[in-house]
Amino acid sequence: MYLSVQSFNPCISVIQTSCPYVNGSAVYKARMIYSSLNPLIDYNDMQLCNSAGVYKNSTGEGLFDNENNWINSSFIESFTGKNKIYSATDFLIYPNPTNNEIRISYTLNSNENAELLIYDMLGITKVKIELKPENNIVVVPIHFLNAGVYSYRYLINNEQRETGKLIIE
Repeated sequence: MYLSVQSFNPCISVIQTSCPYVNGSAVYKARMIYSSLNPLIDYNDMQLCNSAGVYKNSTGEGLFDNENNWINSSFIESFTGKNKIYSATDFLIYPNPTNNEIRISYTLNSNENAELLIYDMLGITKVKIELKPENNIVVVPIHFLNAGVYSYRYLINNEQRETGKLIIE
């Protein structure tokens, strides 16, 4: 017998595609259930929340419209057939979600400098981390950040290479 999310609970399919700022932790719980049936699904919380009006400013423009446009223009087709952001770098933030600290794993050439910028949902820089070529893994305490969804930008020599979401519980 084939199970679908709709037969499991019709609300799960609605909640899992909603803005986490609107529906809170129920969104992540619904996504966990849904991912057991569809593990390749990908969510763009910034677009979901922008469409819900959460991140729009007084003129109706989304605070992350420029970033969303850049992300959408940077997609390529991967070998799985799923759209992913192209990455010429070895870069990983983990664990995600987290609550006390993050580990940043990266590889840089000797002539490169990098930084990681973490923003709140209003676009305010909360953390700026300088990354040096001689390190491969950096542990950063983030216990001072409030629970929520943050976005990050990874730059090498002031050129943006990666963007993503970081969830603080």
